[in-house]
Amino acid sequence: MLDELARHILDGWETHFPGSVRPSSLSYLNATGAIEGGTTTFLAFADRSQLPLFVVKVGRRVSDGVRLGRESELLNRLATCPDVVAGAVPRSICHGHSCTTGLLVLSVIPGSPMALRRKPEGVPDLKRAADDLGVATTWLAEMHLATRRLDVEARDVARRRLLEVVSEFRESFVLTAVEDEVVVNVVDALEDLLDRGVVVQHGDFSSQNILMETRSSGRPSLGVIDWTWSEEHGLPAHDLLFLLIGYSLQLRVGSGLPGFVGAFRQCLIDEGSARDMTFDLFRRYCRAIGFESAHLPQ
Repeated sequence: MLDELARHILDGWETHFPGSVRPSSLSYLNATGAIEGGTTTFLAFADRSQLPLFVVKVGRRVSDGVRLGRESELLNRLATCPDVVAGAVPRSICHGHSCTTGLLVLSVIPGSPMALRRKPEGVPDLKRAADDLGVATTWLAEMHLATRRLDVEARDVARRRLLEVVSEFRESFVLTAVEDEVVVNVVDALEDLLDRGVVVQHGDFSSQNILMETRSSGRPSLGVIDWTWSEEHGLPAHDLLFLLIGYSLQLRVGSGLPGFVGAFRQCLIDEGSARDMTFDLFRRYCRAIGFESAHLPQ
């Protein structure tokens, strides 16, 4: 399959990589540990170059081809957004009738995964973490502003998906009356959120998928990869909370379930500098996309 892809890429070189020198051959290297939702990732290299030329995601099941097709369509949509958004996401080079339904070829985004900031003694360095997370928050707000839809059709699609998830949750767990009431209140809050529009949702907006690179000016640039679980009709704020909670859990000092619960509480519940950082970034995001002050955490 990869050999056939190499022939396809080389035959259509000017279409896929206009203005660049056509190599004589292509080779592939499996990206260890990059099994993303049923796909395996390979890096493609031209001749003897040590820098990857493009990325190949290969589906392992028939259904993966459908998911890769949706990812390609969404990336094509993001490519029409302002440069600050479009320049940070991979370009879909080919998929579907150009190759096979089980392949997606993407451009390479430079940078290294967002660092987990710790002080020398091993405790979280929240000041440096806030700087990195602030860059990601600003970009996310830009992306959501560029993709937000307020039409009834889009909101209905997102609402149906939300109710499907809630139904699956209720079928998976036996809830007490108190827990069921919490679920009802959450659904009401999310319904209110959807009334403010739906956005493209990355679905796995985590430090591993946010690539940071320092420019010559000293200012950081950002790239966002792995759009496997992206949704065209997503919830505002979902990606941001996913990032902030996940980052806190990755930085946790305690071990086992107590450490996990403790990190979650520090991020969202217990008073302290960790929660202050979360709320500050959330307020920044909400203001950037035009949410009313009444909906911001105080």
